[in-house]
This record gives sequence, structure tokens and C-alpha cells, in this order.
Amino acid sequence: RLNRIREPLFDAYSWRDASTAMMAENFYRHSWNIFLPAVNWVGAQPGYQGREFQITTYLAELCYTVLGQHDWIGRGIAILFGTWSVIALYLLTRRIWDEPRALAAALVQAILPGAVFVDRSFLPDPSMLALTLTACWMLAVYLQTDRRRWLIGACIFGALALLAKLPALVALAPVIYLLTKYK
Repeated sequence: RLNRIREPLFDAYSWRDASTAMMAENFYRHSWNIFLPAVNWVGAQPGYQGREFQITTYLAELCYTVLGQHDWIGRGIAILFGTWSVIALYLLTRRIWDEPRALAAALVQAILPGAVFVDRSFLPDPSMLALTLTACWMLAVYLQTDRRRWLIGACIFGALALLAKLPALVALAPVIYLLTKYK
């Protein structure tokens, strides 16, 4: 995932990488308002975009204030979320099945070429996946222990996952499975 982390944003998703980086730059240079993500291609007026909740770009903007503006920061944040998703998948799988299956699932997630490629791009997808898997894991813990704090955590992480990117709705299938298995 760290291979060529410092290269400019010109891979297969370059249009979206650049758009995401542009929104992080506008947070950094113009407005810290997370509800007004903006791009630069609309001319003199503000180029506000109706997009997903800007978790990745806002984290990049916060890092820009400390480290300066660099493309590798956005890639690094995506890599951190990608690594988080491997760990969350391991924890979820171990909680539902067993250690060997959890290790196998985490290994596949860690080396899957598509996941590696996306996890090193400045995109919101890695954050959505990490948050979704964490929400499912916390729900599984709640259903097995009946401790309310895990349900609250699952709701918070699930809401953030849906805000990060709407395709997190695909998690409804495993959530329904968990609910029918444990209740």
C-alpha cells in the first residue's frame, strides 16, 4: 500500500483523487466548514459540491495544518483506513466464526489487488469500508454480550459509514444475518 505513496495523483482514479484532494485543499485554504465541500472548476463563485460527508478530506485538511499540503497525506489516510478495515474484518470474522477463518479473511483483504489499489488512492471508499466493518463487529459484540455501549458504538460507526459513502448500505445483509443469528 505504501508503494509510490509520494507520486502525484494520476492513477486510474485520478479524476476522483484530484477532486477529493481539491476539497481537502479548499477546507485548508478557505473554509473549515465540513458541510461546504468545494471544488475549483466552477469559476469565480464557490464550487460547493453535494457529496458524501467529508471524513477523509477533512482528516487530510487537519493533517495539512500540521504537515503542509502534500498528496501523500490523502493517500496515507486512505492507507490507514485500509489497514483498519483488515483489522476490523479480522475481529468481525473471529467474533462470528473462529481464528482460522478470521486470519484467512484478513489475509485476503490485506492482499486483494483491488483493495490494495483503492486503499492507496485519495478516496472516501477506504473510510467507508473500515467504518462499516467496525459497525458490524460492534453489533456482533453487542448481540453476544448485551452490553449497550457496543450497540451505541455500532450505531455511531454505522452512521459515519453511511455518511462517508452511501454504498455502505450493503452492510444491511450481514446486519440482518447477525440479527437473525443472535436474537
